[in-house]
Amino acid sequence: MIKALGITKETKLELTLLDDGLKVTKKKDNLSSQFVTAMNETLVEYHDALEALKKSDE
Repeated sequence: MIKALGITKETKLELTLLDDGLKVTKKKDNLSSQFVTAMNETLVEYHDALEALKKSDE
């Protein structure tokens, strides 16, 4: 069952106590560091354009 669910030592699980038992849910993975870095670089690159769009909406 553990293999079928793809659970490893690094998998984060959420346990919820129910009236009739226990619910086990896999937590979603966090964002990768590469993704966060790319988003931060893009934000810096397009900051002025995003600010102009924000002001035009106001």
